[in-house]
Amino acid sequence: MALPLLGFGGACAGSSVQRSTDSDTKVASQDDPSVRCTFESPLTPDVLGSPGKPIVSAINPNGDSELAWVMREMLTDLKQAKEAVEQKAALPRELVHPNRMRCSWPTDPGTRTVVFDVMAQGYVSQWEYLKTVPTTSHTDRVNAYNGVVTSCVGCHTQFCQGPIPMIESLKIGQ
Repeated sequence: MALPLLGFGGACAGSSVQRSTDSDTKVASQDDPSVRCTFESPLTPDVLGSPGKPIVSAINPNGDSELAWVMREMLTDLKQAKEAVEQKAALPRELVHPNRMRCSWPTDPGTRTVVFDVMAQGYVSQWEYLKTVPTTSHTDRVNAYNGVVTSCVGCHTQFCQGPIPMIESLKIGQ
């Protein structure tokens, strides 16, 4: 079951984005306005995940910024993608389109920079490439998947180093 987050979204307040509460519920379709956001998109104040309005969850009862929430959803997507690649199965649809990180309220306002935006675009490119590799090309899919993980690590080297060991553990065959 998905819980609607009305007014949730940096540059897209009031969009149809929903919080995932189970593995069968996916959110943020390609038609979602968050997919079209950029580094320069203005962020809507006073929405969930913005300063002073943390998103409370079981993982973080003190609350997360919108970007931290998006990253947690992306982590779930990455874990599901790993399983699909290992099982030579089709990739599941994303819980949240990765481009959303480009217009989400960060925990630290200094994170939303040109450098972050370029790295986010690199991740999106890697993710989109992974989606194009056929299930019959297992080695290519593993390499593409590991490229996605490497792009995560590269960005986290610059911003928020804490999750790096956990992210690196998601690589396949290493």
